[in-house]
Amino acid sequence: GNVWFSQPSQNLLTRFDPLTATFTQFPTTGGQSPDGMCVDGQDRVWTGLYAGQGLGRLQNGVHTVFPAPYPSSAMAIPKPATGGTLW
Repeated sequence: GNVWFSQPSQNLLTRFDPLTATFTQFPTTGGQSPDGMCVDGQDRVWTGLYAGQGLGRLQNGVHTVFPAPYPSSAMAIPKPATGGTLW
């Protein structure tokens, strides 16, 4: 029931709870410019870090960065698939 959006210029992920009409912001610690995002079946928020840092995951309020496999990548929109794979 929550709505998620990214704020790339402020390095934030934001959750809006329509039941309480409140916003909660989460910093993308260690990663810049969160871009497209998705929420997987375990309520983890995944986002591409467009400034070249790789892939970000927000889980239980903690942001983790997974470095890109090659320099200067611009990961944009992650998509969960079956078996726990993320594309």
